[in-house]
Amino acid sequence: PGFVQPYKAEASGSGFVLDDQGDIVTNAHVVQPPEQPNSKITNLTVVFANGDKVPAHVVAANVGADIAIIKVDNYRKLPPPLQLADSTRLEEGQWAIAIGEPLQLQQTVTVGVVSGFNRSEPIPTENGNAIDFKGLLQTSAPINPGNSGGPLIDIDGRVIGINQSTVKSAYAQGIRSEE
Repeated sequence: PGFVQPYKAEASGSGFVLDDQGDIVTNAHVVQPPEQPNSKITNLTVVFANGDKVPAHVVAANVGADIAIIKVDNYRKLPPPLQLADSTRLEEGQWAIAIGEPLQLQQTVTVGVVSGFNRSEPIPTENGNAIDFKGLLQTSAPINPGNSGGPLIDIDGRVIGINQSTVKSAYAQGIRSEE
């Protein structure tokens, strides 16, 4: 009692380059645990596909929307930014491609279809609470731990969503992504 002990943990997630200034989109739960909303990961490193490890910092995080922007400064080999699709033009049955690093398996791609819109789902946190997310895009593309923050893209390579979570059920696997 009265003694604060530092805690150190390692985690991984995915993300995608938003612009040529070094801004990268990911999920807030990748950089700011939902059960500790006032804490942030202080030692953040982005590992690019070429193996370069670059320090980054959190620009903004919204736990309620589960979205965050992180930034790498002065990295000259930044990959090209991804284009954002018009989400009002999405249709059920169109291809959905999830890109990320599930279970720390680098550069993984899974394929499915857009299968639902405006889903609401309470997503459990590690401490037993839940965050009630609304407006979720549902896909049949498998999403696994580590895919969080990676892009869900259409067949033309434009971002249609951000991989976020899965329904924890014996009847469904990998069917949730944030729009």
